[in-house]
Amino acid sequence: MKTLAWVVVALLVLIGVVFAQDLRATRGNSETEIAFFFSDSTKDIESASRALRALRAKHPSLRIRPVFLAEDFGSIVKPTDDLTAGIRELKYAVGEEFSLPLYDEDGLALARQLKIDRLPAFGVIVTNGDRRKAYVAYGSRANLEELLKCGK
Repeated sequence: MKTLAWVVVALLVLIGVVFAQDLRATRGNSETEIAFFFSDSTKDIESASRALRALRAKHPSLRIRPVFLAEDFGSIVKPTDDLTAGIRELKYAVGEEFSLPLYDEDGLALARQLKIDRLPAFGVIVTNGDRRKAYVAYGSRANLEELLKCGK
């Protein structure tokens, strides 16, 4: 009887260890991305881009995805100084993988999915296997560190 009890306890411990490893592996596979939605008429893009740059300095593995939502494609021909300075700062924040398509179908679909209704907006998207969670904050002075904590 004692032997059977020890076998059951050992089996439960083994199951617990395997379950904990699976749980750690699942958590380890999560990926966090922050999408930055802005347009040609968004105010204070440079400040928001600086905030993203500071966030990336604290979290080097964080992916930043800029999404340009053009309100008027005609205004892109002669961009404002604010837009130019903001994009330059955004390039430093994103790093080597910087890409900013003028017409971004995937970005537009993401904006619809997150129900972005004003700009600038930040969306933290946490992907863990098949599950995906998203959190949104608005304004160039949004607390990005707090937004990032929502995804944990």
